[in-house]
Amino acid sequence: PLLLPRASLPPPPPVGLPFPPAVYSARPRGEFEASLISLDQLTALADHVPLARDVRENIGRYAVRGSLAGLRLTWEGEPARPARYTLRTAFDGLSVAAAVADPLLDAKGKPRAGRPGVENLSGRIEATETGGALTLAARGLELDLPGILEPARVPLDQLPAQVRWSMTPGGSALPQLADLRVESLTLANDDVDLALSGGWRRSSEPAGSVDINGRINRWQVPATWRYLPARTGPQTLAWFRHALLGGELAGGTLRLRGELAILRRGGEGGRAGEERFGVVRETDLASPREGREDRTFGPGRAQFERLRTDTDIVPANRGAGIPSDPGRGGVRRSGRVSLR
Repeated sequence: PLLLPRASLPPPPPVGLPFPPAVYSARPRGEFEASLISLDQLTALADHVPLARDVRENIGRYAVRGSLAGLRLTWEGEPARPARYTLRTAFDGLSVAAAVADPLLDAKGKPRAGRPGVENLSGRIEATETGGALTLAARGLELDLPGILEPARVPLDQLPAQVRWSMTPGGSALPQLADLRVESLTLANDDVDLALSGGWRRSSEPAGSVDINGRINRWQVPATWRYLPARTGPQTLAWFRHALLGGELAGGTLRLRGELAILRRGGEGGRAGEERFGVVRETDLASPREGREDRTFGPGRAQFERLRTDTDIVPANRGAGIPSDPGRGGVRRSGRVSLR
């Protein structure tokens, strides 16, 4: 069944009684329900129905596809900025188009992050003006992260997740995100198998603070270059792409805690992030063959095979920043390395 939006007003006052302004100043309300909606069909119909220009442009820009089931939406106030609302729906095969940044590069010539996209996302969402919950049970999906990763497309075999958030009242302004909690999130494909939990919380710093725990169940070392930020220098990307030939990392852990602004700049005064990496099994490292000149790597170097490590990297007293000169403090390293 499909119920179109409807407005609700209180009944008129009895004849002869004074008009009750407090009652009749109630905000307009509406609700919308649908057992099943095809977003593909709605997108196609947008060209054939009268819509505001910005609505039509957004439909074309995001190219949303997929389906919604068991949809229920209620609101109180103006639909564009409701004072109260509830949303509940399951979604399947949800796809939203990505877009590159314009301009592509910043003033320093580094890639600018574009608008992320996704294909074939499935799950369920429940939300109100005070918070909500998101459950993902996606398989065979693809993330599109232009300007964030290069290549931008990341296929995933599965993406199960449980996420909750809460909002703070915004008064006359829009509500603001107060905290975001990732109860569980797993990213798995042929290259990696990661499990994350933790959250973000609003704080005195504009960027907020994080407390994240992660476990690297499996990481194919030669694929590392695909997951480095696109802003990484081209020489660094080339080294990771051509120098790491084999190996698998297992049992690694990650801990990141503190103010994001401090962690990002590696400044004094923030709690240290901790990255603890487990055993790297039979890693093959190679640069150009002995005696060969190469503009990327310089003179040819020997090839290492079956490199085994058990390493801790713990930034000490300087947030998560790792200094460019490893010998000048700020990072504690310990571990064992053996070459075969």
